[in-house]
Amino acid sequence: MPRARSQRVASPAATMFATLALLAAGCSSDPAAPPPVLTVVAAPATLAVLPGGTGQATVTVTSSAPTAGTVNLEAAALPAGVTAAFAPAVLAANQTTSTLTFAVAPGAAAGQFPVTIRAASASATAGSVTIPLTVLPPATVGLSATVPTTAIAGLATAAGTSSVVTLTRSTGFTAPVELTVQNVPAGWTITVAPTTVPTGTTSASVSISIPARTAAGSYTFTVRGRAAGAPDASVVITQAVN
Repeated sequence: MPRARSQRVASPAATMFATLALLAAGCSSDPAAPPPVLTVVAAPATLAVLPGGTGQATVTVTSSAPTAGTVNLEAAALPAGVTAAFAPAVLAANQTTSTLTFAVAPGAAAGQFPVTIRAASASATAGSVTIPLTVLPPATVGLSATVPTTAIAGLATAAGTSSVVTLTRSTGFTAPVELTVQNVPAGWTITVAPTTVPTGTTSASVSISIPARTAAGSYTFTVRGRAAGAPDASVVITQAVN
């Protein structure tokens, strides 16, 4: 007589654990995570540059998560006459900063221009920052002088007095200004100190000495200022002799 084949019936608990295992297996592979996001920061946040000059900013790029590969930097919306260069222009995986240099041509139009700095990578979402770039008006130097209030006695054996030259620079222009004296009356000694007005200084003293027996009258001479990148400036000083 044939033997009856036995059948094993799974318990309800075993069925439940098997179902949970299948569900866990189906959820073991998460959907692809979004790529990291790049953040770009520039310091200083704004720049002002004179025509013919340059301005620099440090660009820092960070990522919301570790990334592989390089990051490419570029500048967009540059105004006419302005160029931008990055050093380096490509950030390696272990680099986060680059030096950005703006060069402004001498004839560039003045104004404020929003320049966009963009960081892009094949393994991350691109990031950007806007730098307000101000192109200043052309550099100028201004000179003014106090008129000497003391007249020099022309019959004295030797006599002298002094004056003050005041210097002004246009916004953003800080270069030293060289001062020279021109059109000096015959026999007079006129000196200016300092001969080069440094950054942060706005005046210079002018010492005037005349020879004995100088005829009475009004005498003039010129103090001229010269600075790289700006037109020359001059001021005429009048000295009275009685």
